[in-house]
Amino acid sequence: MSDVPEPAQSASVLTRLRHPVRWLSEATGNGPTYALLVLFGLNVVDELDRTAFGILLPEIRREFDLDLQAVLTLIAIVYIAAFALQVPIATLADRHRRVPIAVAGAMAWGVFSFTTGLAVGVIMLTIVRCGSSVGRAVVDPTHNSLLADYYEPSMRPRVYSFHRAANAVGQFLGPIAGGLLA
Repeated sequence: MSDVPEPAQSASVLTRLRHPVRWLSEATGNGPTYALLVLFGLNVVDELDRTAFGILLPEIRREFDLDLQAVLTLIAIVYIAAFALQVPIATLADRHRRVPIAVAGAMAWGVFSFTTGLAVGVIMLTIVRCGSSVGRAVVDPTHNSLLADYYEPSMRPRVYSFHRAANAVGQFLGPIAGGLLA
C-alpha cells in the first residue's frame, strides 16, 4: 500500500490551504475564531520567547561571564517561579473573569520579555526572566478554561490541538528569531 493520498483527500487539503479562514471556522464549529487566533498567538510568542532565550544563552553567558552552574541556577529559578505562580493564577482564573487575567498576563510577559534585553546584571536578568514566566503561568490555566468556555465539547479536540500547535510554531520560530537577534 502506498501513502499517497487519494485525489479526493488531496483536493480537500488544497481547499483548506486556499481558504484557511473557512477551514478554521469549520474546525471550530463556527465558534469564535478570533478568540482562538488570539490565544494561539499568545501561546506562540510565549514559546518563541523561551526558545529564543535558549538559543541566545551562550551569548548571555559570555556577556555576564557566567559558568554553567550559574546558568542552570538561573533557569531553575525561572522554572520554579513559573510553577509557583501557576497555582495562584489558576485559582484566580477559577474565581474571576479569565479574559482580563489573560490580558494582564500577556502584558506582563511583554514588559518583562522586552526588559530581558535591557538587563545589566545577573540579578536583574533573573528577575525579568521570572517575570516573563508569568506568560507561561497564565497560558495553561486561563487559555484552557477559555477554550472550554468558548467551544462545544465535540469541537474541543480540534480547538485544543490547534492551540497546542502554537508550541511547535513558537519552537520553530524561536531559533530563527534568536539567530536574527544574535
